[in-house]
Amino acid sequence: MDNGFNLSIPKTLRGVKLHQWVKFMEIHQKNKDNETSEFLDKKMIEILCDVSLKELALIPIASFDTVLAHLYDVLNTEVDLVNTFKMVGSDGVEVEFGIIPNLDKMTYGEWEDLENYIFDQKNLHRAMAVLYRPLVYQIGGKYRVHPYQGTEFYADLMKEMPVDIALGARVFFLSFSEKIRELYNGLYTQTISTGAERGQGLSQAFGKKWGGYQAIFALAEGDVRRIDEVTKLPLHQCLMYLEFVKEKNELENKLIKQSTR
Repeated sequence: MDNGFNLSIPKTLRGVKLHQWVKFMEIHQKNKDNETSEFLDKKMIEILCDVSLKELALIPIASFDTVLAHLYDVLNTEVDLVNTFKMVGSDGVEVEFGIIPNLDKMTYGEWEDLENYIFDQKNLHRAMAVLYRPLVYQIGGKYRVHPYQGTEFYADLMKEMPVDIALGARVFFLSFSEKIRELYNGLYTQTISTGAERGQGLSQAFGKKWGGYQAIFALAEGDVRRIDEVTKLPLHQCLMYLEFVKEKNELENKLIKQSTR
């Protein structure tokens, strides 16, 4: 710009980093009901263009409005799934990341971490560290990613990834998650027995506290030494077992109630 400093304006959503998008969306959520949008407008330019509020005051009003309109267009861009992308780490080394080639072949541990993080905006970078990992090799359009070792390995780096790639991957996983819930409908459908509202409330509170750990505990058959082992098992193998156990327990409980009448 011609006012003494350069404003770094992302041309597309590819130029917006995940941590920038998360920061702005948190502010937007808290202030979206304000009568005026002036505060959000300034915060959008400040965060997405990486400029201070003091420097914002130097921008001519016409330029301000132009930049603002452009950023709104950028944020409303439709996203697509990106299978591979490259990033440069803090050590200056460029690394190519690829999304899990076949989600049906993911481990149960990967599934649980994705379920925990993908819906949590603040932890979306952790979900991306599950979905995307460095390539072992790539031949033509096929590739293999490194085995999953937990989100701590790449979570911080994923904060720097382009947000359009993260959002495209989230949409892709949500579609996969819906199919899994349809396939294992018996596992994800809540059943409430007549007169059991109090017990159901306690069960929901317990489930809210422990989340996916309950399923891992069941897969490990209560043996804490097997917890790491079961998280490496194939997803469908685990879900089928969990659905079987759930329906088996429900059937046994019904039979017990019928026999005591």
